[in-house]
Amino acid sequence: HQRGMELHAWMNPYRVKTTISNTLAPGHLYHRHPERFVQYGNQLFFDPGLPENRSFICDVVRDIVSRYDVDAIHMDDYFYPYPIAGTPFPDDKSFQLYAASQGFSPSQRGDWRRNNVNLLIQQIKLTLAGTKPWVRYGISPFGIYRNKRSDPNGSDTNGLQNYDDLYADIRLWVKKGWIDYNLPQLYWERGHAAADY
Repeated sequence: HQRGMELHAWMNPYRVKTTISNTLAPGHLYHRHPERFVQYGNQLFFDPGLPENRSFICDVVRDIVSRYDVDAIHMDDYFYPYPIAGTPFPDDKSFQLYAASQGFSPSQRGDWRRNNVNLLIQQIKLTLAGTKPWVRYGISPFGIYRNKRSDPNGSDTNGLQNYDDLYADIRLWVKKGWIDYNLPQLYWERGHAAADY
């Protein structure tokens, strides 16, 4: 701060282990409540469908902004994980527990997943507003919201889609004012076949 720089705390909202063989700290929540986590491929995740996991993530955010002089909380692009071909994300238990009571039918799992992420994004914004309202909230989503083939408002791209594959409705978050800034991860060069910069 003395040098005119800002400190943004970069977080992954749901990812716990990038490789299942990684060791967690002895006091990690997983050791007390393994039922709140799911393994997908070779990684471990908080189950995004569980309200107690959203609350825990917000508690972590509150702790960070309370104890450190950060200017922003910044989320990475890992919401629901990048899909593994032929392997469904293992959230059957939380879907059966919560979907119907939240108004989602068995055919609306994608909408239910997006709602889970929307609830987390909104809850984090409210957590920040109630703790240090001047701390900003930003997200660096994957660089494609939707392709035009899926949505006329999408981009001239042909790749993985935030909305459909990661269940991240970034446009909604911007419209609702739940995030203060949006910095998409645009790693592609000009002329890239799937996503021309």
